[in-house]
Amino acid sequence: MRKGTKITIGVLGSVVALVLFLGFCIYLSWKNEKLSEFYMSRGEALLLQKDHQQEAINELEKALHLDPRNSHAEFKLLDAYKQLKQYRNIIDMQTSQMKSDPDKFMNFKRENRIAEAHIERGEIKEAKEIYESLITTYHKAPSLYLGLATCYEKENRLTEATKYQEQAVQIMKDNPKYIPKVFLKKEVEKLAQLYKQTGQEDMANKLS
Repeated sequence: MRKGTKITIGVLGSVVALVLFLGFCIYLSWKNEKLSEFYMSRGEALLLQKDHQQEAINELEKALHLDPRNSHAEFKLLDAYKQLKQYRNIIDMQTSQMKSDPDKFMNFKRENRIAEAHIERGEIKEAKEIYESLITTYHKAPSLYLGLATCYEKENRLTEATKYQEQAVQIMKDNPKYIPKVFLKKEVEKLAQLYKQTGQEDMANKLS
């Protein structure tokens, strides 16, 4: 057999092996997606049944493990964790999702949820670190300022809490198209409350 023929056969063999490998990978991905949907459906059904939240969580965790891109399973799992006040699980799951399914917009929301879970656990320092880090990039995101206001209020540092609440409200007022009026009203009322607590009655009256 000629040398050129041997090389051609070798190249063809490599191409066939690569195609088979890619086909196997695609099959595994498809299989995992289908299994993920199956476990997600079971989890959703269990969530609707009284006293079956933990079983639902087990199924939803399987769904997300098989397919980290299954955003519906991720959201349902978050709801279930919140119902059972399993905030440590929220932190762990969202941290894992940031690594296994990285997406700039989704990771911003996940970090917010992690910070909120830290607040629920009384871990104010950890929450503040997340908000302060995010603000350097997303300095026009009102949720970050509201989060910091909550943190400082938890620490009874009302002057700082008022400052961040003011910034959040101002950002929301500057972007009326994207902020529901009901949400803005709620945060303005919170700002008025903080003004009163810090002895700024005149500022509170201006908001009413």
